[in-house]
Amino acid sequence: MKRITIALLLILSQVAFGRQASASGTISGRVVDKGSNETLIGVTVWIDGSTNGTSTDIDGKFNLNVPPGKYNVAVKYFGYNPKTLENIEVKENETHEVSVVLEPSVQQLTEVTIVADMKREIASSVLLMQKRSAVVQDGISSESIKKTPDKNTGEVLKRVSGASLQEGKFVIVRGLSDRYNLAMLNNTILPSSEPDRKAFSFDLFPSALLDNLFILKTASPDLPGEFAGGIIQLNTKDIPDKGFIGLTVGTGMNTNSTFKNYSTGPTGKTDWIGVDDGTRALPDGFPSSAEYKKMTQAQKFDYSKQVTNDWGVQTKDNSPINTNLQLSFGDQMNVGKSKFGYIGALTYNRTAKTQSVARGDFDFDGSARYDYLDEQYSDNVLAGGILNMTMKFSDNNKISLKNYLSVNSENATIMRTGDDIELQQEKQSNALQYTSNVLFNSQLAGELFGSASPNYAGKFYSSLDEKIYNAGVDFSVPVKIFKKNATVKFGGSEQYKDRTFDARVLGYVIPNPGTFNYNLLVSSQDTLFSENHIGTKGFRLDDITNPSDHYTAHSNLHAGYVMMDNSINKWRIVWGVRVENFIQKLNSFGYSNDTIQVDRNYLNVLPSVNFTYALTEKTNLRASAFQSVSRPEFRELAPFSFYDFNTSTSIQGNEELSLTKINNFDLRFENYPTVGEIYSVSFFYKKFIDPIEQIVESSGAGSRSVTYTNALGATNVGVEAEVRRKLDFMDGMLSWKYWSKFTIYGNVALIKSTVDKSNYLRATEDRPMQGQSPYIINGGLMFNDALSGFGFNVVYNRIGRRIFQVGNEGYLSIYEAPRNLLDLQLSKTFMKVGEVKFTIGDIFNNASVFYQDQNDNGKYEAGSDSRIASITSGTNYSLSFSYKF
Repeated sequence: MKRITIALLLILSQVAFGRQASASGTISGRVVDKGSNETLIGVTVWIDGSTNGTSTDIDGKFNLNVPPGKYNVAVKYFGYNPKTLENIEVKENETHEVSVVLEPSVQQLTEVTIVADMKREIASSVLLMQKRSAVVQDGISSESIKKTPDKNTGEVLKRVSGASLQEGKFVIVRGLSDRYNLAMLNNTILPSSEPDRKAFSFDLFPSALLDNLFILKTASPDLPGEFAGGIIQLNTKDIPDKGFIGLTVGTGMNTNSTFKNYSTGPTGKTDWIGVDDGTRALPDGFPSSAEYKKMTQAQKFDYSKQVTNDWGVQTKDNSPINTNLQLSFGDQMNVGKSKFGYIGALTYNRTAKTQSVARGDFDFDGSARYDYLDEQYSDNVLAGGILNMTMKFSDNNKISLKNYLSVNSENATIMRTGDDIELQQEKQSNALQYTSNVLFNSQLAGELFGSASPNYAGKFYSSLDEKIYNAGVDFSVPVKIFKKNATVKFGGSEQYKDRTFDARVLGYVIPNPGTFNYNLLVSSQDTLFSENHIGTKGFRLDDITNPSDHYTAHSNLHAGYVMMDNSINKWRIVWGVRVENFIQKLNSFGYSNDTIQVDRNYLNVLPSVNFTYALTEKTNLRASAFQSVSRPEFRELAPFSFYDFNTSTSIQGNEELSLTKINNFDLRFENYPTVGEIYSVSFFYKKFIDPIEQIVESSGAGSRSVTYTNALGATNVGVEAEVRRKLDFMDGMLSWKYWSKFTIYGNVALIKSTVDKSNYLRATEDRPMQGQSPYIINGGLMFNDALSGFGFNVVYNRIGRRIFQVGNEGYLSIYEAPRNLLDLQLSKTFMKVGEVKFTIGDIFNNASVFYQDQNDNGKYEAGSDSRIASITSGTNYSLSFSYKF
């Protein structure tokens, strides 16, 4: 059987068989299969007797620009009888529309190579890219994203087969926690966004700026070798075929917060854009930690008065409604003999959220340590922008510049009440926390935190500055092997990463207990540390910064690879080897001011092979095997200890961590019945050597400590199944004209993992790997009627229970219980350029429950198990209006 090759280019709207003359009329049409009425992609269409031609897009449509006159239009497609439409008359400034129906041919055609523009933002394109990929991958398009209430990329990722979301922003793939996954933006590796874990926070990206996203689940030599779960590839919007301006305005409410009372601390003038204006920072000229500790008490009083008294918490009426704004624009134009295109977008979301959180902690025997109730109000800003530009010199030569900016901030106020049972005290404490994450182009990131200590009044500041520089080159050379076409691809890359981390910890103390005015302790929170309460009869700031609160680190990654891409009859084999040399250094201090130096040099040879066998034109059988690694992140090595007020947990690194090696095996069956449909089943097996885990244990006084360690080994095995199918097959059973407008879709993953903990000094219960759920379920029903413009989408998500934090001696693991998540979206288009959407998110509003399984029965039982936290977030309602000019 002959084959058809489709080359996918970022910017290419038509096949140029020759330079077209200036056109004043258009022939447009749609090509379909006679038997199934399915649209045909990549059909060659041209003016007979000329070099003016094009090919059909993903919807089977084409356009030919010609001068006025009569023409014969020739149509040709692999596996179909050619066809010629005769005497098509074109008039000036008019479009002549035609419909082309092709009949399948029993004869074989010669090989045809077609260069076509791939509209990567629609669901059928994502499935086509998935079908033609050398590696196993699953994805989702912006077309599908728009039909869900998902505002950020983290929420989107939980819809992808085998993926789930943790803490609202960290992605688990195939049961493997965030540290075993890799994030990429437009083929560039993204840094860890978190100062306290090896992870990327996917809530940084507004979903409206995505063209599509994929999770690559197997490796090839031209991909980075540091992953085991998946490579999450984010792709921003591409250059449009024609000019446009789009505007979306939306609003929303939450049943827990909107129009209700809320508490908030002081705010800055630029909080509305997600960036602190300096309100929360230490004053200019405030001495360093070392200088402050050497000062006299009088000098410390002076500087204590300079620190902003921002402790006040105000209760306000009517939490504001949520805001959603988006502006997008783009165009193409001729520049001499070249084409220049651009696309830009700005998106802004501001959300007010109130959560009720019941928190507790327990000893190994189940006796309670504390029982708290947190009322947490947060003001969240998620904003972003892209500006992508491309200069296209010819079909095969172009230069692109892609720019991305995102801002994600949270201004949180936590009001805590309850009982400290261990200390036999009633608890009333507050925390004011402001976090701002900024990601721009070359992945520069900055963070600022401010929070109170759980036991005394204090201020915590931290800054993380990380720069990443990437460079790479790839070459592809066509060759003949045993008279068959093949491709040799080889290349290399360099990555340099540099990080500086600094923290500053200040706490208010009573300098002279003998002269202290104890009446001050009944002052309101907003006046307690005012300037007139600083002095010998009041308070002063102490600097309790530790030597470990600062570290510097850098790493170099040198990589090279060679890869073969062979096609032999129905077989495609992509195989080769990647070599990575990773050099990592970190410098810091221990609590006793002892020097800590990490100096690692890893050389890893990572082979991989991907087999694809085309059972039919619509069905593939895939098999793959590859080796990969997972290296300790800077934060996992650093001795710095961070206290999380929310969970009463201290997080500290371990400089003794070693690299993890993983052997991976995959088998997949996939069938694409028609455009936009899929059936697939995947099996996978992974063997870990020295996996890195995060473990938790009690540290007394109602708090927990978390660190990292290497287990001896682990295995991870599972099966994934996905289906996306139109319901037009129901016509044969129940005649109804609307069946073809329904699409049912969903995916299920069943996963089992086992950890070998025999090298742990303090091993606990047998358990799976951290973050692994025994099952993941996604499902939905979509309706879309192009004639009326009405549509709806119902989406369901559920994951099985998983370990949130791994336990250790004397402290049981903390599990996250399953919860049902159901979303609904209704939409109505009008005049082909406008759309109204109404969305209900988290209809069931199930609480997120974290617990210790005291009776070890595999499920949460309120009367028997120890509830660590129960979080209720409310149901979200939103309404938006979009218009494209």
